[in-house]
Amino acid sequence: MPKHIFIFTLIIILAACNGVGTRKKAEGLETAIDEYVAALRWGRFDNAIKYHVDKDNNNPEIDTSKLEHIKVTGHVFKKKTVNEEIDEATLQIEMQYYHKEYGTLKKIIIDQEWWFNEDAKNWFLSSDFPKF
Repeated sequence: MPKHIFIFTLIIILAACNGVGTRKKAEGLETAIDEYVAALRWGRFDNAIKYHVDKDNNNPEIDTSKLEHIKVTGHVFKKKTVNEEIDEATLQIEMQYYHKEYGTLKKIIIDQEWWFNEDAKNWFLSSDFPKF
């Protein structure tokens, strides 16, 4: 009987740990999205660019000098999908921005592909940086 109790307890512990890991991944995704959007919103484009890492761990070359006239004024999440393993997510965001040089307010739709890096225990974007 004690062997059965041990196995049952072990199964319960493993299931609980898996639930905690899944919850941490989901919370990590929410945090990454919030930090990314905040970085864009407050013009900290270098911080936002750090999230752009493809699955081969390559960072894209992004010319930030073109971003000095951009001021993000708001955003709306249109779609959000996360796979069952909670290691990939797709988002669609409508972002409003102001171009200081032209005095125009514009909107763009940004499609994002997020992925979880098990080694870094962090979420990254494999999609392109927004083209304002």
